[in-house]
Amino acid sequence: MYGEGDPLMRGFALLALGFMACTNVPLERLPKPPPPPVDNLISIKGRFCTEKPETVEFPVKILFVVDVSDSMSVTDPPDPADNNLTARSRAVIDVINTLAGVPGVEIGIIAFDSNVNPLTRGFQPNLTAADVASLVGSAQNLNSNQGQTNYQDALNLAFQTIVTDVQAADDLTRGRSKYSVIFVSDGRPEPVDPPDNTNESILKVVESIRKLERERRLVELRVHTVFLSGRTPPQFQQVPVDLLRDMAKTGAGTFRNIGNGEKINFLDIGFNSFRRVFNLKSFLVENRNARPIVGLDKSTDSDGDGLSDVEERLIGTSETSTDTDGDGFNDQLENGLRNAGFDPLDSSDADCKVAPNDTYNRRDDDGDGLLNCEERFQGTNPRLYDTDADGIPDPIETRARVSAVSDDRLSDPDRDTVTNAFELRDHTDPTFDDRKSFGKLRYVYDLREVEIRDSQSCFEFTIDNIALVSSVSPDGSAAEKGWNSITVVFGQTPADDPEDFGEFRIACGKARFLEEEELKFPASGIIEFKEEDFKKPSNLKNPSDPDIFRASRDCFVPANPLAQ
Repeated sequence: MYGEGDPLMRGFALLALGFMACTNVPLERLPKPPPPPVDNLISIKGRFCTEKPETVEFPVKILFVVDVSDSMSVTDPPDPADNNLTARSRAVIDVINTLAGVPGVEIGIIAFDSNVNPLTRGFQPNLTAADVASLVGSAQNLNSNQGQTNYQDALNLAFQTIVTDVQAADDLTRGRSKYSVIFVSDGRPEPVDPPDNTNESILKVVESIRKLERERRLVELRVHTVFLSGRTPPQFQQVPVDLLRDMAKTGAGTFRNIGNGEKINFLDIGFNSFRRVFNLKSFLVENRNARPIVGLDKSTDSDGDGLSDVEERLIGTSETSTDTDGDGFNDQLENGLRNAGFDPLDSSDADCKVAPNDTYNRRDDDGDGLLNCEERFQGTNPRLYDTDADGIPDPIETRARVSAVSDDRLSDPDRDTVTNAFELRDHTDPTFDDRKSFGKLRYVYDLREVEIRDSQSCFEFTIDNIALVSSVSPDGSAAEKGWNSITVVFGQTPADDPEDFGEFRIACGKARFLEEEELKFPASGIIEFKEEDFKKPSNLKNPSDPDIFRASRDCFVPANPLAQ
């Protein structure tokens, strides 16, 4: 027998204890390795330049209001050596000929004595030989007639001429228009019939003309005055000089006193066409097919209408049509207006039908992807790419469900401490507190000014962390599945007018992601844009312009799409 202290017995005891200890420890399975990360991120890079100053038309409207009363036959008689033209006529014709063919220049002529005679129908273009001949013919009629000097009625017609012209212009053109009124006389107003044709009533009309600049958001509107002293005795000059000087002061213009023998010259007044340098106002990137929501299943927006595919399935609309019921109103717009009686599945609730011989409602005049009737209903301007001039295009604000009719860049409706301007730029949701998801969702911008050439600023950019989604094919084919449209847009404004509605340029490239096949195109994860890829959103004056963006033509596929 072995004793308790025997070494062998102690070994058996320890071995038994070891077996007992092993049976008391539960067995655990090794955890499965996490799934590999989804590789659905791409980057874009490229280069663009602001517009050349001479390529954008800025209207310059010149309105001559010229005295042809009886006294002018002495002050400025016809010149036999110049085809019996008066010096007034010659000075106006010099302006017409000097500015002939300059884009954007239009000229109007009003003659006045006791009566007022519009020699042109409002403002007339000065581009073609026929235009110039017509204007010169009007200017040749600035000869003296029998009558007095009706300042007030002449200025009233000038006011109405400008108002009519402004009303006919679209907001973008209006916001870039420069008006110059050249008022020419050799004497004081007659007859004075209080309260009409008095200094006070005349200055009141000039003030009304001047206020149009602010009221109609014009670039500039000035009233210049010219006194032709000629042979007028000095004792009769002071009254008209004081009035014309006050008119110029009220009209923010210049006053000229042209004496006897001095050549009449209107070209130094400063209304010539002008070049304006552009500054970059905004730069944004958008994946039309990806809503700013974490999760591929929730963020996919196959038709790019602003409703995710999940939302579309819940409300019964089509994932592959922006207008399920075909009434001309976008599904997202109608769904958001259900309380107002709209239904994206009811084609009878909208008035966006095409009338006979009239396609206006179904047109998209500003090229922003919103039909004219949609813009009319939601209050945006069908001829402006950015109605509220905040630098963010109407379609981006509409899809993001923020205001496109008021500048709300500094608003923070979801109270996540990030303003709308940054959320729309970074492709996060301005209506939902998504601070915890910023790192996953936000686009990362690197925008650098690299060159200034011929008054153009040129930029290079790289944008990272753009997530692709596996979109549904519109026609059910495998070849159309998984495509994403990546849109790059920048806004620019004249350097001297940052509140201008802006000139925009758009570029679009396509990328593809197939989640089940774990395939991404381009495989490099990079799309590169060139300067020539950026095009204008619309051109009402010349819709066939090849520089107008057409999504079907200009949204390019980098190269070699994925084989099926």
